[in-house]
Amino acid sequence: MPYLGNEVAPLVQALEGKELKLDSDGDSSITADTDDRVDVKVGGSDIAHVTSTGLGVGTTSPSHELHITGSSDTRAIITSGGSGDASTRLFYYFNAGQLGASSGTVNYGLASEQFRDVTGWSHFVLKHTGGVTTAYHNGTSFHTWSISGNTAITATQIHGVGCRGGSGSGAELDGYLAETHLVDGTAYEPTQFAEEKNGVWIPKDPSGTSYGTNGFYLKYENASDLGNDSSGNNNDLTSNMGSDHQVLESPSFGS
Repeated sequence: MPYLGNEVAPLVQALEGKELKLDSDGDSSITADTDDRVDVKVGGSDIAHVTSTGLGVGTTSPSHELHITGSSDTRAIITSGGSGDASTRLFYYFNAGQLGASSGTVNYGLASEQFRDVTGWSHFVLKHTGGVTTAYHNGTSFHTWSISGNTAITATQIHGVGCRGGSGSGAELDGYLAETHLVDGTAYEPTQFAEEKNGVWIPKDPSGTSYGTNGFYLKYENASDLGNDSSGNNNDLTSNMGSDHQVLESPSFGS
């Protein structure tokens, strides 16, 4: 077959650390001026950094496949104490997919593990005993914090689930809760509330759980009373959400 036309040279150029500007005003670019790292800038701001380890957002040295830092998107899991007793407040929260703990006076920091699967349910247990909180995900421990002082958890203080306790609002959890247990006086293992079957971690009947004086068990089974306590203690929480916030597609609903 005859060949017609001119030969086209391949569009390849060795940049050797030079910045490759991509848009008309030159403030979005890709560069590799640091050995074995590619930096992405959009609108004049550093957005992402890629190394052989992974993709970093907010960090130039990612430690795993997707490493995001610098977000202030704090979302409450459970907190105790109001603004008047901030020094004794304990606050467990998510921040950009990482689990963290803080009090009114100390930020105990974030666990390095990141949880970003929004397609499936996860089971978290926070076991606090002897001044140490151990965090579990689907039955496996992944982080500990040494926490000193009066945590106010299970004490006669305002508690919040999925929000700040003192105000009943702020730092609202951007997600779903299938059920919540707060146990006073006993540090149970995760297997008290869930178990593995056919390779899948699933909830189980928590019968026999001793919730103590100030504990509660929220099943979220009554759309008009989402804060109803099913532990037998009648330690009901006041819900600041309407019945339209109940989701029936959960792993524990109706169990």
